Amino acid sequence: MSAPAQTVPVVLAALGGEYMESALIVRWLVAIGDRVSAGAPLVVVETAKASAEVEATVDGVVAAIRVEAGAEVEVGAVLAELAVEAAMPVPSTAGSASSDRPRESTGAPAAAGARPLEPRPAEHPAAERRRVSPAARRRARELGIDAGGLAGSGPLGRVLLRDVESAAREAMAARRRSRVAPPPADYRRAMATHMARAAAAPQFSVSMDVDWSALERAREAVRALDVAASPNDMVVHAVSRVLARSPEMNAWCRDGVVERVAAVNVGVAIATPGGLAVPVVRGADRLGLAAIAAETARLGRAARTGDLAPDDVLGATFTVSNLAPYGVSEFRAVVSPPQAAILAVPAATDVLALDGGRVVVRPVTRLTVTADHRAVDGAQVARFLRRLRRALERYGVDSGAPENSED
Repeated sequence: MSAPAQTVPVVLAALGGEYMESALIVRWLVAIGDRVSAGAPLVVVETAKASAEVEATVDGVVAAIRVEAGAEVEVGAVLAELAVEAAMPVPSTAGSASSDRPRESTGAPAAAGARPLEPRPAEHPAAERRRVSPAARRRARELGIDAGGLAGSGPLGRVLLRDVESAAREAMAARRRSRVAPPPADYRRAMATHMARAAAAPQFSVSMDVDWSALERAREAVRALDVAASPNDMVVHAVSRVLARSPEMNAWCRDGVVERVAAVNVGVAIATPGGLAVPVVRGADRLGLAAIAAETARLGRAARTGDLAPDDVLGATFTVSNLAPYGVSEFRAVVSPPQAAILAVPAATDVLALDGGRVVVRPVTRLTVTADHRAVDGAQVARFLRRLRRALERYGVDSGAPENSED
């Protein structure tokens, strides 16, 4: 006779540490009565930035689904309940990410129709170790795979390294198949909620005209080198170098508390059929132009297909929003909390200028930084813009943002 079942709540946690308050339930991958294993995806959820999966942390049976697809719920909400045997250890939460708010088991009975759990037959530890090769066991630990549950291809069914690698590939393929692109209307609604919260921050903007000639010359040089880098990649390249020398701008502001961040992680605003996405180029100040271009291309493809992972959108310390391809002459972007600032990049406009007594035509772009006044003041933003202007007006493919002691 099986031990009485108890339930473990599946709780919506802040995905991968993302600064978030709520998420949209996009699609359930399981139904009541389904048996699931720890690590199995249960539901696809969507934040203001990306879609992700919430996973089970215990083996069990889906006893209840508490939230329907299409609903928006806050962090900490119970999404579902898994029935487990009373004898099994029960963690305080279940989900794809750890939560700062532990919850206890509800103790509710399993839902009607749930298939009863049956204990696995015990296997002698020594026999289990002999059935799995040492290399396979070590690799399985690295990948988080239960090697004991695999069908081995070695003598007498022994699990070998190739069996573990094959299982890992199959699991990855299954996870990719289960991902879905976010519905456009729902994605825009999530972004609208996020921007409404952003509007509550005291924001101000500072603008500065920048001669775009050096960047256009650099673009020609990049083409000659057969490097697939866009003007926006060059801007991200230069911005990252200037941020490394402007720590007051590379910061977060949470509940009025300002935190300067050591890593320079530049968010890049990308328009997609489902709305605005802001994936992150991590450690951008340590990457060359070609590496930044390759990463933004990868992130752009993932954003447009709705395949951004939580790690692709977490931890931005500053954002670049570029509307130059649309011919916009000037605009002000909205700061995305908890970041301290965002840069708006419009299209360049030809203007008349004097050069050694001659009248010449130069492309000029009006850059605008919008900032959270709780984190930085006008003078700090002006210094940042002046450094960025100097970097862009002297831009070289190798340097990006030449060092200069002037402020």
